[in-house]
Amino acid sequence: MSMRTMLESFIKHSETAEAKAGQYISREPHRRNLQVFEDELRSAELLRIEILRNVSVFAALDTAQLKVMAHSMEPKLYSLGDVIIRQDDLGDAFYVLEKGEVSVTRKKNPGDETEVAKELIRLSDGAHFGEMSLITDELRSATITVTSARAHCLIMTKDAFDACMEKNRKI
Repeated sequence: MSMRTMLESFIKHSETAEAKAGQYISREPHRRNLQVFEDELRSAELLRIEILRNVSVFAALDTAQLKVMAHSMEPKLYSLGDVIIRQDDLGDAFYVLEKGEVSVTRKKNPGDETEVAKELIRLSDGAHFGEMSLITDELRSATITVTSARAHCLIMTKDAFDACMEKNRKI
């Protein structure tokens, strides 16, 4: 087979492959996928804003300010048994539990290794905790441990909170 014949065969094969690919790939599915992605982002943003609206620390903020706060949160995945917050640690973040379950426990004497912590409550999807650490320098009052296989949290650090509050003063 000559080089010319091989080249013509390759070109013909490439054109056929390109035509077939054109049947499967078009701009329309990409537009639909982009729209689905944008809708999911908008829905997630609205959910975050609604959760934040119900947190006393953010009660006085309007929707634009809450949007700034919602975008300052970072996702983090925890596993069964992970301690998210430990009693008597310095608070440095606020958490929204997007999905999963956690146990809130407390000891009367956190320094006593033999004392068994008492479970106060279990929290699940949409719960929030740790918000007081954003406005005070108090130590954590309880330990929060993951009790489900996974826990998806959104975290706002104190630094991010302070930066958002500064930005919100300008809005």
